[in-house]
Amino acid sequence: MNETERKVYLEQFNRRTHVLGRAVCVITLLLLVGAPFLIGTFLGAMPDMGAVGKGFLSVGLVWTVSSVAEFLIYTPMLGAGGGWAKTILHNDRMVEMFRTFFNREDTFGLGICNGCQMMSHLRDLIPGASHWPEFVRNTSEQFEARLVNVEVLESPSIFFAGMAGSVMPVVNSHGEGRVQFLRPEDAALVKAAARFVDPCGNPTEVYPYNPNGSKGGLTSVTTEDGRFTIMMPHPERSHRAQQLSWHPAEWTDASGWMRMFRNARKWVG
Repeated sequence: MNETERKVYLEQFNRRTHVLGRAVCVITLLLLVGAPFLIGTFLGAMPDMGAVGKGFLSVGLVWTVSSVAEFLIYTPMLGAGGGWAKTILHNDRMVEMFRTFFNREDTFGLGICNGCQMMSHLRDLIPGASHWPEFVRNTSEQFEARLVNVEVLESPSIFFAGMAGSVMPVVNSHGEGRVQFLRPEDAALVKAAARFVDPCGNPTEVYPYNPNGSKGGLTSVTTEDGRFTIMMPHPERSHRAQQLSWHPAEWTDASGWMRMFRNARKWVG
């Protein structure tokens, strides 16, 4: 199976899985709510809704609420980061406040996952971020959560100072992490900071080593001066060895990602 056939198969599989999952949810809900009536029909007498019926209805209600909550939490349909950015961009006072913050030479920022998506939408307010991409739905069309390998690239990022060439496992957890540039030339002009790699350490677009399908495995970019960096994986959930399902044997307490935060502290002075 070549790459094109694999992508078509994966897309079809995901669509069928989504349809099947929703069908199972609907059937389960109907069974939970309709159970008292089914039992009554079988026994020839309707049960007291004040007892059995209300019990089943309560279970159905709890199940429905939890399912809706899970759907809203784990399915980033509307682009949570984009929504946050719009609350800023549609408010002139907030725009001016953020622009002032970004333009101060003594400030810095790190946007991770939803924060990465949000800051990418604020690129016009951030000096040196004009070539930043947007982060859109994964090629797999589903939420991807797993441990992946990421290589830190040579860049001006204050967070990645002295880390270029490092290849480390990191927690990945997102549904909208695929890089999409607004202009084709931006891909060559953006300051790349990190990328997904395969087990051999090569940049990859192959699933699941690259969980979102970004070209060249790109998953982090930074500004011209390195003060602001955005990335999709979660170093803040990977800075301790105990947080990882696998890690190099030499990581006994802090992981290699801890250096990002130590770099930030060093930059502050």
